[in-house]
Amino acid sequence: MSHFLVRSDSYKSFEWMILFIYALCLREIVIIIKSIINGSDNGRTSKYSPLSHILIIIQKQMTDDTFDCPVCFGVMAEPVVTPCQHRFCYICISQTLERNNFACPMCRAPFEEQYIPDIDQKFQEKVAAGRPDEFEKASQALKENGLWRGNLQSIKFFFGNKHRLLSDEETGEENSNTHEWTGFVECADPSLSKKFIASVEYKLHPTFKPSKVKVTKTPLEIKRWGWGVFEIKIIINWKKWMNREPVKYTHMLSFDGDGKRNAFLVDVPKEDYQKAFSK
Repeated sequence: MSHFLVRSDSYKSFEWMILFIYALCLREIVIIIKSIINGSDNGRTSKYSPLSHILIIIQKQMTDDTFDCPVCFGVMAEPVVTPCQHRFCYICISQTLERNNFACPMCRAPFEEQYIPDIDQKFQEKVAAGRPDEFEKASQALKENGLWRGNLQSIKFFFGNKHRLLSDEETGEENSNTHEWTGFVECADPSLSKKFIASVEYKLHPTFKPSKVKVTKTPLEIKRWGWGVFEIKIIINWKKWMNREPVKYTHMLSFDGDGKRNAFLVDVPKEDYQKAFSK
């Protein structure tokens, strides 16, 4: 019994020690934040401290004085400025949007779904002049991995399904299909879908007849009734002027609320983009 009491007291002392250290850390964080807001770190921030590095980047973002992306901490070879005036490298902000996170990673200000990131060329020139060696290294790495956008135009698309519950009057007493779902692929501006997409192929569960459906006219949708969810295979075929291979996606059918959709971006040369819209 006494052994148990000793262990219990030791744990209690250990807990107090952890709480004390935690309180000291919180105090230090408050001091660092205050000093940064006041424009002086009083020697407290260390270049080796991840916390101080993050806070300094935030400060510089506020003063328009950084060439580092606050997400990946790399130099912004292809900087993007958001509607809330925060800057990120193109890859980081595009990945944020593709995860259906339509909010700024810095301030959480919401983006409109139609928001499409584009390179801030004037600031890109500042980065190249201010950090030439790092800019060249980052640019070369992007080019070698086929990620350099250069003179490209981003276009946003969505795919997914719409959903609504069917009423008893619609289904009848003996029908087990209580959900209506509509699979779709569309441009952020649906009226422009036909400019980019030639056709969409949907592969459904084998119980649907036919289980493979190709849609060539807008809206690029299929509508069905069902009782359970499954994965839909989607193949998007582009117009010839896009000069792109078909892309494939898998979408898990959703019966939650109005359904679910996912976003993705496609880059095309601006010259080709402008020609397509001049026709």
